[in-house]
Amino acid sequence: QDESKEIRLALMSEAMDTLPERQMVILRLRMEGKSLRDIARMLGKPAGTVSVDNSRALANIREFVNDRLKITG
Repeated sequence: QDESKEIRLALMSEAMDTLPERQMVILRLRMEGKSLRDIARMLGKPAGTVSVDNSRALANIREFVNDRLKITG
Protein backbone atom coordinates (compact mmCIF):
# COMPACT_ATOMS: atom_id res chain seq x y z
CA GLN A 1 0.00 0.00 0.00
CA ASP A 2 2.91 2.35 0.68
CA GLU A 3 4.20 1.58 -2.81
CA SER A 4 0.82 2.51 -4.29
CA LYS A 5 0.86 5.81 -2.39
CA GLU A 6 4.38 6.54 -3.62
CA ILE A 7 3.33 5.84 -7.20
CA ARG A 8 0.35 8.18 -6.89
CA LEU A 9 2.51 10.94 -5.39
CA ALA A 10 5.05 10.57 -8.20
CA LEU A 11 2.27 10.73 -10.79
CA MET A 12 0.78 13.80 -9.12
CA SER A 13 4.15 15.52 -9.27
CA GLU A 14 4.49 14.60 -12.94
CA ALA A 15 0.95 15.84 -13.58
CA MET A 16 1.72 19.21 -11.98
CA ASP A 17 4.36 19.78 -14.66
CA THR A 18 1.73 19.36 -17.40
CA LEU A 19 -0.62 22.03 -16.04
CA PRO A 20 -0.96 25.50 -17.53
CA GLU A 21 1.20 27.95 -15.59
CA ARG A 22 -1.69 29.70 -13.82
CA GLN A 23 -3.18 26.41 -12.60
CA MET A 24 0.21 25.24 -11.38
CA VAL A 25 0.80 28.49 -9.48
CA ILE A 26 -2.62 28.27 -7.83
CA LEU A 27 -2.08 24.66 -6.73
CA ARG A 28 1.37 25.41 -5.35
CA LEU A 29 -0.03 28.31 -3.34
CA ARG A 30 -2.88 26.09 -2.10
CA MET A 31 -0.30 23.51 -1.00
CA GLU A 32 1.38 26.31 1.00
CA GLY A 33 -1.92 26.82 2.82
CA LYS A 34 -3.15 29.93 1.03
CA SER A 35 -6.90 30.41 0.66
CA LEU A 36 -8.49 30.91 -2.75
CA ARG A 37 -9.40 34.46 -1.71
CA ASP A 38 -5.79 35.21 -0.77
CA ILE A 39 -4.54 33.74 -4.03
CA ALA A 40 -7.03 35.83 -5.99
CA ARG A 41 -5.72 38.97 -4.29
CA MET A 42 -2.11 37.95 -4.91
CA LEU A 43 -2.75 37.30 -8.60
CA GLY A 44 -5.10 40.22 -9.12
CA LYS A 45 -7.82 37.88 -10.41
CA PRO A 46 -11.46 37.48 -9.40
CA ALA A 47 -11.98 34.82 -6.71
CA GLY A 48 -14.35 32.96 -9.03
CA THR A 49 -11.67 32.70 -11.71
CA VAL A 50 -9.15 31.35 -9.21
CA SER A 51 -11.72 28.86 -7.91
CA VAL A 52 -12.45 27.60 -11.43
CA ASP A 53 -8.73 27.32 -12.24
CA ASN A 54 -8.18 25.41 -8.98
CA SER A 55 -11.00 22.99 -9.80
CA ARG A 56 -9.74 22.48 -13.34
CA ALA A 57 -6.20 21.87 -12.09
CA LEU A 58 -7.41 19.22 -9.65
CA ALA A 59 -9.52 17.59 -12.36
CA ASN A 60 -6.56 17.59 -14.74
CA ILE A 61 -4.32 15.97 -12.14
CA ARG A 62 -6.98 13.39 -11.27
CA GLU A 63 -7.44 12.52 -14.95
CA PHE A 64 -3.67 12.31 -15.56
CA VAL A 65 -3.11 10.01 -12.57
CA ASN A 66 -6.09 7.80 -13.38
CA ASP A 67 -5.05 7.48 -17.02
CA ARG A 68 -1.50 6.52 -16.04
CA LEU A 69 -2.73 3.98 -13.50
CA LYS A 70 -4.95 2.37 -16.14
CA ILE A 71 -1.97 2.07 -18.50
CA THR A 72 0.33 0.55 -15.90
CA GLY A 73 -2.30 -1.19 -13.83
